[in-house]
Amino acid sequence: MDFYETSAFEENARKLQQRDILYPVPFVGFPLTDATIIPPNAQEPTTVDLTETTEELHPETQLLTSVGISRGMVLNQACDLSNHPGRGKPILIARVLPAQERVKDLDSDNTVKKRVGAIKTLANPGRSPSVFYLPEQQGDDFHMPRCVVDLLEARSFPPSQFDALSALIRARLSQAALQSLQERLAYCFGRFGAPDELFYDEEWQFEAERVANKQAQSSQSS
Repeated sequence: MDFYETSAFEENARKLQQRDILYPVPFVGFPLTDATIIPPNAQEPTTVDLTETTEELHPETQLLTSVGISRGMVLNQACDLSNHPGRGKPILIARVLPAQERVKDLDSDNTVKKRVGAIKTLANPGRSPSVFYLPEQQGDDFHMPRCVVDLLEARSFPPSQFDALSALIRARLSQAALQSLQERLAYCFGRFGAPDELFYDEEWQFEAERVANKQAQSSQSS
């Protein structure tokens, strides 16, 4: 069974979809305890520990960040993807990393037995809920070694970047692989029940009375 699309991908290559693998995608980051900032009107940057900063920073303070260029995968469902800046939702791209950076047993120097064991672990969403395994992909102009998608390391782009991101599409998962990705997303970002009153303050009394009255009316009518 194919993990990546071929001919179907070519026909719709420029319409951004959940499951698309993009390159190059910038991922930004900085340390909180060793942040480099440039205050307004300052000539030189300075290093601060933001966790110990007692005074509020000026709104025009600049923060210097590091940028890593990596592969990325589109996480949004199709209904949330739009190239209309006024109507679309942010486009969420998760980082794609070489597998051995997260799973040592997938190193090519290890035995086949160890690699098979590692892949079995990655294929199980209950055991690896926050990463998704990507087998090696060799295309005409794009090569990707064994990788994992880190679902917890992601950045968002505004809807206005839809066309720009579409131009970065390098590969696309097959339909079967997409279903597996969606299962992994459900494990990683699962929904859990919460008490009805959790989101209310004084409004909860009003809601409780409304529910009680409705139940009383229902009992009387029966």
